[in-house]
Amino acid sequence: METYMQMLGRLAKSASREAAKLGTKAKNRGLLAVANELVEERELILQENAKDIEAAKAKGVKQSLIDRLALTEQRIEDMAEGLRQIAALDDPSEKCLA
Repeated sequence: METYMQMLGRLAKSASREAAKLGTKAKNRGLLAVANELVEERELILQENAKDIEAAKAKGVKQSLIDRLALTEQRIEDMAEGLRQIAALDDPSEKCLA
């Protein structure tokens, strides 16, 4: 039986193949859509992250790891901004096709 992590890996590999077929505009639209969704859904993300943090504490996960996993509004905004910056870059896959 396939484990959860194996399933995620298989799906990610499949998605990467499909994404490679997309043009630059489509890829950038996707990146910007994810950035916007992160910001729009930040309250839900923060609520669910708080549950994950509590579960990690209950399991005795090191505080240093918990600190890295803990999200804040600023961290979410930084992730969104990072995606926006990636969308603004030249697409290296187009250079391979030239």
